[in-house]
Amino acid sequence: IAFSMSGQLQPLYFKEVALIGEDQIGYLGAIFAIAMMLTPMPSGRLSDKYGERVPLIVGFALLFIGFVTFLNVAGFVGFALAWVIAGMGVGLLSPAYQSFISKVIPQHMLGTFTGLFRSSIGLISLPAPLIGTLMWDNFGPKFPFFVAAFMLLLSMPPIWFVFVLPDK
Repeated sequence: IAFSMSGQLQPLYFKEVALIGEDQIGYLGAIFAIAMMLTPMPSGRLSDKYGERVPLIVGFALLFIGFVTFLNVAGFVGFALAWVIAGMGVGLLSPAYQSFISKVIPQHMLGTFTGLFRSSIGLISLPAPLIGTLMWDNFGPKFPFFVAAFMLLLSMPPIWFVFVLPDK
């Protein structure tokens, strides 16, 4: 939800606040994607060796650091650094989530769970871009990104303490 709230505003922030051109916005997207592509394999290895919570916590921590960096830099190089950090964080999440889900959801229900889970997130996230825009208008352009970073920080303790696999 937090990503939906701020993600739609990133290009606008880059263009209107950071004064970054369209071509550089595209480069930042590519930088994020490359960083995101480099981390799924290490995430899978971390999940296998230490459990899924480790790459999930590290991924959320990197995302948080990426957002904080984003909120405190200026210029293309600063935003590129923020997007490398955030991209690595996103890349760590998916393999760990998939591994965790495959262990806690019965095999015959994985498809149903995935469909229900993603549909639920989509439904709950519907008003998020509007909420982000209202935050932008009423509290300033950095505020939706600050809220997203704060939500990342809040999500880490439940991941560590709740995402515990039962003993086999």
